[in-house]
Amino acid sequence: MRISILHLFFRSCENYVIFIPLITLYKAPILLFKGWQRLVQDLVGREGPFLETVCVPFAGLLIVLWPIAVLLATIGGVLSSIGFGVYASVIAYQIWDNFFKGCEHVGKELLVKGAITTADLDAWQQSKNNKIVTVGIPAYVFLDCFLRSIKDGFAGFLMSDNVKLTSLNRPEGRVFDWLFDPMSIMKAQLKSLQLEESEELYLFKFCLYGGDTTRMEAWDNGGAPPREDIRRAQLEGIGRRLQGFCLTLSRLPTSRRRFIQVVKEIAQGSNQRSYSFGAAAV
Repeated sequence: MRISILHLFFRSCENYVIFIPLITLYKAPILLFKGWQRLVQDLVGREGPFLETVCVPFAGLLIVLWPIAVLLATIGGVLSSIGFGVYASVIAYQIWDNFFKGCEHVGKELLVKGAITTADLDAWQQSKNNKIVTVGIPAYVFLDCFLRSIKDGFAGFLMSDNVKLTSLNRPEGRVFDWLFDPMSIMKAQLKSLQLEESEELYLFKFCLYGGDTTRMEAWDNGGAPPREDIRRAQLEGIGRRLQGFCLTLSRLPTSRRRFIQVVKEIAQGSNQRSYSFGAAAV
């Protein structure tokens, strides 16, 4: 997977390289005065480093040199933000890029199978409100990731291109907490159901079409709903939660910009395939 160094640099500047130094600079005066206050209190009360008389000169030197210690700690915090920022940006970019590549691959595959049509792509390009494209394809990608991870017995998420996401290597931040926790819950729910192959295929179809019975009946992928009503309700409940998750994800500005390119690539692949068939017929 190719990763733009310049892109990663700016991503790191937007995240850790800006926020960690700001927090460090904000904390530096507090650390300075709090440290001085504590040392002076120990000096007056003959506590801590001032407990023994022989240690008083060294403790007094510590009071004088305390600003230097704070300065070195501040510099260390600023410099460490570069490494943390680049690492987090690499992981985030890999995950984000892998997701949209998966949407592109799945979209082309579904177009070949007849699950989606060029009319769906045209409707999305005109109004950006076609849920089969906006929500269905991403939900299909996430579901495929969940089931792949479950079948391989992987604790985290096994994405395409051998990208692995776990609680240990995932980027930190509120946005990633918001993404990772619901994904973990839905994966655990799927794992507990121990789905059969026909149920998995039915769930794929349900997530793609959002429960649209007309479209679900029109595409035969071999999936069949569970016979038990309770089990079917559980399965469709997970599908609806995944759809809601992808709907919220689609409203992110970055997601919208990237998805425009994804739909263009899917449509372009369809046009190239039609041209090839036409040339072969001639």
